[in-house]
Amino acid sequence: MRMIGQVIKFAMACTLLPSLCLAQASYNGFQQQPAPSPYYQQPTASPYYQQAPAPQPLAQPQTQQAFQGQALQTQGFAQPSLTNQQPVAPIVQAAAKEGWYVSANTSYIIASDHDFDFAAGTRVSTELKDGVGFGASVGRDLGRIFDPFGLRAELELAYRTNEVDTHTVNGGATTGPTGDANSYAYMLNAFIDWHTGSMIRPYTGLGVGFATVEYDGYGITGVPNVVSDEDTVLAYQFMLGASFDVSDSFSITSDYRYFGTGDPDLKTGSGFGSETSYDNSNLTLGVRYLF
Repeated sequence: MRMIGQVIKFAMACTLLPSLCLAQASYNGFQQQPAPSPYYQQPTASPYYQQAPAPQPLAQPQTQQAFQGQALQTQGFAQPSLTNQQPVAPIVQAAAKEGWYVSANTSYIIASDHDFDFAAGTRVSTELKDGVGFGASVGRDLGRIFDPFGLRAELELAYRTNEVDTHTVNGGATTGPTGDANSYAYMLNAFIDWHTGSMIRPYTGLGVGFATVEYDGYGITGVPNVVSDEDTVLAYQFMLGASFDVSDSFSITSDYRYFGTGDPDLKTGSGFGSETSYDNSNLTLGVRYLF
């Protein structure tokens, strides 16, 4: 039995011995380094190689002023010295100028038709051609009374004239119509100006006064003065337009005006009387000078 146990130990030793030898060989190979080759040379530093510079601290961000200064210097301009600069005054809209003014205008007159009712049931209807008008005024610009609106007031003298186009008697046309319709107006006008901050200034206005309305030489060929009379009546007008300020003193104006009056009471050459109407639309162009 003893011999059998020795045989078993010998067999186990023979079995484990190769594995132990292999492990020992691997361990020895890991510790030992291969000898350098005689053909191997240690790399040397390249003459073109430079060591990277040490990192620099981050620069503070430039202000907008410094950046603009560098841009000017780059373009060949010297940066202006802040100490020598003059303070810039703030932009302030100039106040509206006040004072006396004079103005003049001319108008294209579109007159309304009108009728005469005479005795014995005779009605004469008259159409007028487009006419012209002229006006002049003197006034006072009071400036801005409640911003942005200003006030003006003026006295105006205006003349308007239209030539007769046709006369119709009781619905029947006549031949050779004659006559003119004229008016002389004396008006007190008030305007509200809208100060827009630009050269264009819209305005609206209202006027009241008196007008002498004249129907001169109404008739037909051979009977030229059937009606040749005048009457002074209440007058009124409405204005809507705009002025273009060429300078502080001089302006060009353009507006629409509706002008009307009370009914003039006229008489024929035979003494027959009749009331009629007088009103028209005016397209006006003018100038104004402020002292």
